[in-house]
Amino acid sequence: MDMTTFVHREHTFAPTIEVLRHAGLEFGEPRRSDRTVLDTADGRLFAAGMTLQAVHAAGRVHLQLEQVGSVPATVGVDALPRWVADLPSGPLGNRLRPLLGLRALLPLVTFGTRAAAAVERGGDGRALATVTVTDEIVIDAGGGVTVAVPCTVTVTPALGQPKAAERIVAHLDALGFEPTDADLLALVTNAAGVDRRGIRFEATVPLSPDMPAALGFRAVLVNLVDTMEANWRGTITDLDTEFLHDLRVAVRRTRSVIGQAKRVLPESLRSRYRDDFAWLAGATGPTRDLDAYALEWPRYVADLSLASTDALQPVLDHILRHRHLARADLVAVLESERAHTLLADWRIALATEPAERPSQADEPLGRALAKRFRQAHHTVLHQGRLIDTESPAEHLHDLRKDAKKLRYLVECFASAMPTKLHRKFVKQLKGLQDNLGEHQDAEVHAAELTVVAHELSDEHATTATLLALGALTQRLEQSQRDARAEFTDRFAAYDSPETERIVAGLIEALER
Repeated sequence: MDMTTFVHREHTFAPTIEVLRHAGLEFGEPRRSDRTVLDTADGRLFAAGMTLQAVHAAGRVHLQLEQVGSVPATVGVDALPRWVADLPSGPLGNRLRPLLGLRALLPLVTFGTRAAAAVERGGDGRALATVTVTDEIVIDAGGGVTVAVPCTVTVTPALGQPKAAERIVAHLDALGFEPTDADLLALVTNAAGVDRRGIRFEATVPLSPDMPAALGFRAVLVNLVDTMEANWRGTITDLDTEFLHDLRVAVRRTRSVIGQAKRVLPESLRSRYRDDFAWLAGATGPTRDLDAYALEWPRYVADLSLASTDALQPVLDHILRHRHLARADLVAVLESERAHTLLADWRIALATEPAERPSQADEPLGRALAKRFRQAHHTVLHQGRLIDTESPAEHLHDLRKDAKKLRYLVECFASAMPTKLHRKFVKQLKGLQDNLGEHQDAEVHAAELTVVAHELSDEHATTATLLALGALTQRLEQSQRDARAEFTDRFAAYDSPETERIVAGLIEALER
């Protein structure tokens, strides 16, 4: 048997230990601890089969990482980690880093425990199983409400001893204890109303190429407004920069889908909400741009000397001050009546049958998508083929926007397309997008640093800071030139017979 947790609604902590002592188990002294379960907002650790807990006991804090099929890892820490950079060195940190990315570790639930453990041993003294009795756990569910998990008994066989705990299990069964499908942690998180899967929204929803186009477009747009609302509060509280990122992407996808809905959704609907979501997108931009600076900063200074990095600290401080101001403006927008009315009215509009029926509203979704996909792909090819070594940077920026519109189209309606072909196409497009993104980011960041240099000069920054800032700006300008030099090859990889075969396959499947 695997580890099994048993409950009995009428047995409490001390009597349970007493009856198990009569069964021959010797328990140690009960130990108290406070535990905090940590994961990302989108449940990345849970999805990987991991459980991370911070255990506070005897004035110490230990991180405990468990994963099915792996040896548990434990390490003492001075404070709870939040970001990748905060993770301790060693096995525990090494296993978490690839998963976290830019997401923060957040406390899901905190609870106190009192537990006592005993070891079931064989005649030769070998440990066969561990039996842990945990007292009732009371959890603050917020709003003055508490919930309780009853006293539990957990039986864990020793490695290679699957039948060793059968005697204990039989004894628990005779006493009226019942096995549960959940372990103790699952009982606690379920009682607290915590979904360890986290907030996860895909760009697409179940769609069929045969369904009416208007129905498919509305389903996609409802999913996107769900995504906005799921990330709204996290953006306001600034728990994690990815809340704003996901909110902003949902807004931009919404604008793109509205733009593609000509003759599918009523023009009055499109024109009103196109402007409203343009306003919301504009409000999210400044903070996200400054987030990008802060997130990229470690990479920008990674190869610099310690003296140069120290000299650049006023630059980072300047960026963070501006981010603080931009965030205040963003929060004011997100908490405004206009923003809340926008989402509420948009939901109602999407659920309301329109009086006017556009010409392509009842056309099969697959046929409507095929037209738009073909046109968006040809736009990227046409604009990309016009770019040469003399083209201004704005042309690459415009191509990047066209590529994003194409990417949003295939992502939001992915479920109406053959999965294999869809993934191949996204892979082809992503190579071009990555190059255009590198070019754009380097250009924007270099230009912004030039502005920062003038502002810091007015604030009488040191010569060392201004020199280091100049060197960093030159590095970004070189990154832009490098990306520009790679563009021809990246675009050629997209503008290729392979891509055309994939596109032809997708269009054929959509029109079938």
